[in-house]
Amino acid sequence: MAVFKNTMFQIIDTGATSLDTRDITNLKKSLYVEKRKTEPAVAQEEHAAVQQMREMSEKEFTHTSEKFIHVVDDLVLFTCASNLT
Repeated sequence: MAVFKNTMFQIIDTGATSLDTRDITNLKKSLYVEKRKTEPAVAQEEHAAVQQMREMSEKEFTHTSEKFIHVVDDLVLFTCASNLT
């Protein structure tokens, strides 16, 4: 979100009263670049996607601290234990 604010402040500092298409394009690109720093790239192959889900299953939890991603062999389930009971 800091990138968004900084980019908007830069636009405002230039005295612009409206946004140009280039401004929106630059803003979208800045947000994408920042997102890529914290989130993994999307896997292109099935095996890589399952492996990525397996790694994420160790750290992704619901707001009630329940495990949300379950990986069994090559089967990926998105649910928590409370939904299964």
